[in-house]
Amino acid sequence: MQGNATLVHLPTISAIFRIYNIPSQETLMLSRFRSRTIALSILAGVLFVSGPAAAESFNSLKTSGYKTSKMTQNKAGRTGWYLTGENNRFFCPLTARYVVLNGQTLGFIQPSGRIMELDRAVFEKTAGYTITEPHIRDLRAGRPHAKFVGRCLRQ
Repeated sequence: MQGNATLVHLPTISAIFRIYNIPSQETLMLSRFRSRTIALSILAGVLFVSGPAAAESFNSLKTSGYKTSKMTQNKAGRTGWYLTGENNRFFCPLTARYVVLNGQTLGFIQPSGRIMELDRAVFEKTAGYTITEPHIRDLRAGRPHAKFVGRCLRQ
């Protein structure tokens, strides 16, 4: 059966995209690639310009003549000391988790800076060793031992 069939030309998908201004998959992928490239370039520029934070050891700052503040908390809430000298200021965090409050009482320093009291004899018996942690009076007065101080960051 051969009738009078008319041949209908359907437009291709790419022609429809062009007619209705619809971006093709390639165009979408290219624009995503460009936006990611731009974002990564901006991020790399910011990191390059700002540079790494300057860190020093507690001992090197003390021998350079920096003065230690009393024990305090920084803006982020970490417990530690500010060391000031010349034109720089560093914050040195406390790394000890336990402190000696008095002969019979230990203190556990929580991340918020609060001190929870513990019975020293019970703790040492349970832990199986003698505590050689710093005294809280020395820490509060600004006389920390270097082994209980973390890396000092410039403020």
